Amino acid sequence: MESNNRRQGLAAVELIASFVAIGAIGAVFLNYVGAHLAFFGEEVVIDDEEVRYYWIGIAVLCVSVIATFVAAALRGAKRAYFWHLPVAFVAVISAILFAVTKAGPVR
Repeated sequence: MESNNRRQGLAAVELIASFVAIGAIGAVFLNYVGAHLAFFGEEVVIDDEEVRYYWIGIAVLCVSVIATFVAAALRGAKRAYFWHLPVAFVAVISAILFAVTKAGPVR
C-alpha cells in the first residue's frame, strides 16, 4: 500500500516536472523573441533583465528535466524515457538556439 502511494507520488512529480520543462522551453523561446524584437529598423539592444530571465529559465528547465529522470528512475518506469529523452533533447537544443547571454547591442 505504501509502495503504491510512493509510485503515485513519483508519477505526479514526473508529470508535473515534464509540463514545467515544456513551459520553460516556451519561456526561453519567448524571452529570445522579446529580446530580439525590434520595429521600424531600431537597433536591437538586450537588457540585463533579459539575460537574467534567460538564466532563470535555463535553471528551471534543468531542474525540471533532471526531476523527470530521477522520478522515472525511482519509479522504475523504463518506457517513460521515450517521452523524457526527446523533451531533454529539445531542452538542450532550445537552450543553445535561444541563448540570451550577453547584454548590449546585437550585431
